[in-house]
Amino acid sequence: GRILAASGSREKEFVVAKQKVDLPTANSNLVYTGTEITGVASSSLYNVTNGTAVNAGTHSALVTLKDSSNYEWEEEFDGTVEYTISKAQLTIITESKEVTYGDVVPTYTVSYNGLVNNETSSVLGGTLSFVSSYSHTSNVGEYDIAASGLTSENYEITYVDGKVTVSQKEVGL
Repeated sequence: GRILAASGSREKEFVVAKQKVDLPTANSNLVYTGTEITGVASSSLYNVTNGTAVNAGTHSALVTLKDSSNYEWEEEFDGTVEYTISKAQLTIITESKEVTYGDVVPTYTVSYNGLVNNETSSVLGGTLSFVSSYSHTSNVGEYDIAASGLTSENYEITYVDGKVTVSQKEVGL
């Protein structure tokens, strides 16, 4: 802006430089929580639109100065700040089963470790499936059970295999 000052019979014009504002930065190390997360926060000098998000992924916030007549960015800036919310870690554990030789294949089940904000497996996509070499004619021993098939935009899924342990059948005389 300009300021006119009278000194005696002469007017002087002063140019007042705009105050420089540091560029906004995105918060780092953000991980999905199932709740709204602030990626770029507003300040007393600028407003932020779309600075919060819930889901994992890369998001863009729009930042504008509140008073551009007196303030300017410290360097050229297009007004966009990107921030990333990482997927939360989810471990799906296949529960081990014990059977006796000749038993039918048991119903395989899993447990979930890492679901956030009281979420349940209903937030996962895909179809849970199991693979095991165990059958009702399998010999005494251990057989792996592997789960797979679930997907998520918000969880990085890791599977832990379980085992079917087949014990010897007691034979009465």
